[in-house]
Amino acid sequence: MFLCDHDVYNLNRVHYQLIPQLVGYPEILIDNGETNVIVNLKGDASKQAALNQEMLTYFNDGTVTGKFSAALDRAVREVKNDVKKGENYMTIEEYAARQSAYAREEERAEKEAQTIKGLVTLNLDKDQIIKFLIDNFNLNKQEALAAYERVMATA
Repeated sequence: MFLCDHDVYNLNRVHYQLIPQLVGYPEILIDNGETNVIVNLKGDASKQAALNQEMLTYFNDGTVTGKFSAALDRAVREVKNDVKKGENYMTIEEYAARQSAYAREEERAEKEAQTIKGLVTLNLDKDQIIKFLIDNFNLNKQEALAAYERVMATA
């Protein structure tokens, strides 16, 4: 189950059940015994059964309103308090922050790669490019060298 704080498919559904299928053959469904669900925490709960409403209320604001949400609360606390299971638990904010950090890192790496390619085109040598990266991208020498070698390996 993946809890999402936005409607990934923009269909105003509270949840989406995903089914695995064979790539290239959408008519062939794979029954692997899993049920994968995306829960849209911002979906219209008024159209849902009481248990779904209770679940949405709990995951949106942490309010326990009945037996079902009390059981959810206990399960969430158990996961958070278990060192091994806790590694897999992430709040929406933590997930968003991690995704944002990955995006920034990818953007930075792409800027570095474009810069290195441009400097190579201008016939700068390896040492000049590394110095440029250190001075303009706030990299240390090892990071600049790694960026240079990564780009040149794929050039």
